[in-house]
Amino acid sequence: MSWRAPISISTRIVVVSTIASIVLLGSFGLFLDALFSSYQRRQYRTLLSSRIHFVHSEVMSATDPDDPESEELREIREVLENQNGLQSTDRFFVQVLDGGGRPLMTMAGMESIVGAETMFPEPANDVQAIEIVHRELPREGHLLLTSTRFATPRGERVVKAALDWSAEEDMLEAFRRSAVSALLLGATLSAFAASWIARRALVPVRELALAADRIEASRLDEPLATHEAPRELRDLTASLGSNCGPRNTYRAT
Repeated sequence: MSWRAPISISTRIVVVSTIASIVLLGSFGLFLDALFSSYQRRQYRTLLSSRIHFVHSEVMSATDPDDPESEELREIREVLENQNGLQSTDRFFVQVLDGGGRPLMTMAGMESIVGAETMFPEPANDVQAIEIVHRELPREGHLLLTSTRFATPRGERVVKAALDWSAEEDMLEAFRRSAVSALLLGATLSAFAASWIARRALVPVRELALAADRIEASRLDEPLATHEAPRELRDLTASLGSNCGPRNTYRAT
């Protein structure tokens, strides 16, 4: 014997509608998150490429014997550090090394990033084909790291670059929390709406059951009004009406 009670139609409608809303809203939220993240990464790839291209151009221009490379690198550092001081987001850090890995210029703030033994990607030979990796450091926050290699009249140079992505990552986290809250709210509203719709949709069924109960033995030949029933219930109404038609009664002799 099964002790499991059958699930009502109303409950099934509510459960299915709630699950459908969760899947729909969740999929839409994931799509927006992936779309926004992809857009942000494309934007920061462009930003990183432009900043690195600036460093490359300035280092390559240091060919005048009266303008030593160290002076050019100092000017690059000052320009970039001044930019970082004027903005709280999109902070850019760079380190320039020679072919042997000896640092030639290191921006303020880059020492802790390099000292944290972050894994920079393999230096790319083309600025437009740089590899960007995302690292989360305890003190520095969320960073986008990349590196390039290029040849200069003074030899090979390697540029390690980092972009502080903490503000944008925090914004993405806030968006994800809001999306989860919206998902829960949407699922709750969907459950209440499905419950109301289910009750309204089942009113004809309850009316049909009451009409069948009101049929008395003296009114067995009174048909049920099939034209007033919903299309889905017309066959059932007609069947009940035919079963309640005239019957032969047994008389004792």
